[in-house]
Formats: sequence, C-alpha cells, structure tokens
Amino acid sequence: MRRVEVPNNTPEQVRGYIEDAITLVELLEPPQDLREAVFTVAANLLSGKQILMEQPQPVDLGLLQRSDKLLRS
Repeated sequence: MRRVEVPNNTPEQVRGYIEDAITLVELLEPPQDLREAVFTVAANLLSGKQILMEQPQPVDLGLLQRSDKLLRS
C-alpha cells in the first residue's frame, strides 16, 4: 500500500494547538528563560498529527510465494 501524508490543519485547529501549548507551559512552570522553547516544543508536538491516505497496490503473488518458501526452510 502506498501512503501519502496530507497536511490538514484548519485555522481553528491551529488556534487550539496554540491554546493547548500555552496551557501546558503554564502547568509545567518552566524557568522564564525556557518558556519560549517549551512553548515551541509543545506546539510542534500538538500540531504534529498526520493524516495518511492509503492506496492499495497490486500484490506480487510470486514474491509472496517465494518469501513463504524461505520462511519454511
């Protein structure tokens, strides 16, 4: 199967990621000099979701039969 990543973030989703990242920074209470870095990491992790589209591709039955024989030997 072939997989294709599809970026799909709406403005509302982005706003949600930012709000959640702010909440995490407030909960973690990092030192003042690390707050920006913690926010950046939190926002990147929250927004890093992936939507994958899978497309079936023809299977090489000969390859499957050969690999099955190798596993049995």
